[in-house]
Parts: sequence; structure tokens; C-alpha cells
Amino acid sequence: MNCKVKSTAARVFAVSGALVALLGAMILVSDHGKRESAMAHEQLPYYASPDLWPRWDWLSRQHDVGEFVMLDQQGKQFDQSVLDQGPTVVSFFFTACVTVCPISIDMLKGAQARIAAQPGGVKPVFLSISVAPQFDDPAALRSYAKSVQLAPEWRLATGDPAQVVRLAQRGFYSDIATLGPDGLPRHLTRALLIDREHRVRGIYDASVASEIFRLQRDLARL
Repeated sequence: MNCKVKSTAARVFAVSGALVALLGAMILVSDHGKRESAMAHEQLPYYASPDLWPRWDWLSRQHDVGEFVMLDQQGKQFDQSVLDQGPTVVSFFFTACVTVCPISIDMLKGAQARIAAQPGGVKPVFLSISVAPQFDDPAALRSYAKSVQLAPEWRLATGDPAQVVRLAQRGFYSDIATLGPDGLPRHLTRALLIDREHRVRGIYDASVASEIFRLQRDLARL
């Protein structure tokens, strides 16, 4: 009799635990689906899905950009641990771009110069990833950095084309696989603010001055 009671109690306990876990999962998913206003939060949002909606829920806070291995303009290999150094501003470009890429890079250069001139405060890492890695090897990146007068600490990146596409799509929600009508990669002007936990905390149009100043303000809040 006691064995039956214990067995029944164990089953009830197990079922109760499963129901609690299911309810918790449903709440997390429900929270993740909510769309909230940034005006209701002091903290910067988290971007954890391709819809690019700002979120503050627990699930969104767990998402990071993932692992990667790339080469910089000096031919040095680096991985996602570069994001540990501090807030990172990630952007996209390719060296043959003569339309919007120079505008975006110039805007970001201005932001970097203004931030560097401020005493104290957050000094972000700037990382620009080539969307044409099959053409942009370290030597091409090095030549580009010199031609546009990038600061020595500004890191340009190239790598295996398949990995770069995967990282852009899954980590940074940016489609770089689709070619434009000119047969060249899409001219992305997107910049992203990544925190030390490798999470996307801000998305900006780097070709627009007001967006660059919003990026600077958000850096101070991170």
C-alpha cells in the first residue's frame, strides 16, 4: 500500500514539475513575442531575431552572434573573442564599393574621432567586415585602410565566403548573399552595436548623420 502511495505521489510530482516547466517555457516564448516601446525602458534593447524588433525579455538576452574565425588587414587570424574587448561597432563594406560604402565608413570615422577626443568614457572597437571576401584578401584590406585613412586600431575583416555569409545572416541579420543588379554584393549601410557578451544592442544606418549620433548616445548607455 505504501509503495503504491509513494509511486502515485512520485508520478504526481513528476507531472506537476513537467507542467510547471511547460508553463515557464510558454511564458518565456510569450514574452519573447511581445513588442515593446523603447520609451518604456532605460536599458538598451536586445535584437535576437531577423525581424529586428527591439526586445528586453530573458530569451533575447541569451542570444549572441555566434562563433567565427576571420583574418584582419594584417593577415592575423582572430575570432569572436575580439568582442570581449568592449562595445564593438560592426559594419559591412567591400573595397571595390564606390557608392554608399565610402559614405558609411566616413560617417563612422567621424564617430570614432569624436569618441576618441572625449576624455574617459567608453572607447568602442570598430570592426568592418567585407561582404566580398572572395576578392578582399588582407592585402586589399590593408590598401583600403590606408586609402581611407582608417585609425590603426580599426579592424577590417575577411574570411571564408560561406562563413562570412552565415555570420552576417545568423549573427548580424544582414543578407549579403544576394547580389545587386550590377552583380556586386548588396551595398549595406547597416552598423550594429555589440556588447561584451556578444549580443546585438543597437542597429543603425551608418550613412545617416542622425543615426550615427544615436549610436554615440547609445554607446554611453551601454
